[in-house]
Amino acid sequence: MGYENLGPLARLDATLASSKLEGFLKNSQKSGCSWFFIASAVISLVSGAKTRQNAFAQLQEDEAFQQRLQEAKEKYKDEKDADERAFRTLLKQMQREFHKEEAIERIQNDLDKMELQLFFKDWPLKTSIKAINDLRKTQSIDNCPLNIIIGKHTIYSPNNNSILSYESQYCDIVDRVINEIKSIGVEATNVYRFCEKNSITGGPAIAYIYAMMSALPCVVIMPKANHLDKTLSVNVSLWTQDSIFPYHRSLFTIEYDENKAIDSKEYFLKKKNELISHYTTICGVFNDIHMLIERQVKPHFCRYSEKDSLFADFPQLRAFAIKEYSALISDINNEQSTRVDIMTEIMGRKEAEFIQGAIKEVLNEIK
Repeated sequence: MGYENLGPLARLDATLASSKLEGFLKNSQKSGCSWFFIASAVISLVSGAKTRQNAFAQLQEDEAFQQRLQEAKEKYKDEKDADERAFRTLLKQMQREFHKEEAIERIQNDLDKMELQLFFKDWPLKTSIKAINDLRKTQSIDNCPLNIIIGKHTIYSPNNNSILSYESQYCDIVDRVINEIKSIGVEATNVYRFCEKNSITGGPAIAYIYAMMSALPCVVIMPKANHLDKTLSVNVSLWTQDSIFPYHRSLFTIEYDENKAIDSKEYFLKKKNELISHYTTICGVFNDIHMLIERQVKPHFCRYSEKDSLFADFPQLRAFAIKEYSALISDINNEQSTRVDIMTEIMGRKEAEFIQGAIKEVLNEIK
């Protein structure tokens, strides 16, 4: 049977055959975090696709399913491949609805068990697990914003002399980041902060957060201090509605001497502002990528960066933005071409072309 005669799931399966998928994932990691947004959708659709084909074949006979499929087809009636695009869109929506309902039920069951309530006494965020689960129930899978979590670089200790660990300083950092990113469309309600007396940070905190927010698109910013090297590394963990695992990466390393910060207010304020600039850029770039892929909204963080000369003051932030945006565009390189083919297969030709054009515009502005 020719490739053109295969159904959408079979075509997707053929496009992402084992060796190709393996190379695709390796190349995705080299490109930057941004491609993880697309890779998550790919992995989610591919894993178990063969075993789901029979189930979806039965669903196609269902009247309600046919009604939803027809509505999706009408939405894309101007496209030649309307049938397949509608099916892919509906498939993604059904998977997301399933993950959402599964997460709500699982977390509610966990909260009803006293032993797990005690287990989650170390929950690191100020927003409760129940509040997050209630929010999940009301959010639409087609209009789910990117949630941003700004962590602490150390656990709470009343004797800790790290200035950055002071609750007033941490809250001021988060408040200022919120104030900056609201101009690029990120609502304050989508930014989460650690509780005052957090007992965990780093990997353990990320594990807790992922367990409760795995079906919500999230970026977790987690700083880590190295007192021997006198540095502060800024790490991220992120996942989408379609992710089956979180993605972790160290993005920046900032020079930071705690003793100098204690002795010099000028030095501390400089480093604090530097940290806020890095957090703001991470939030802005990843929110641009999320909004572009999910809703085809053009990126506009670069306008903010021009206003404050952010990239001129911090060249590493310009390099970061270029790398993350560039992860979604094509060139003559075969690896990049494969990536565009996959994007088209998952999202549709019109959407893929829109993303390509929007990213190229942004890169022209930044460079």
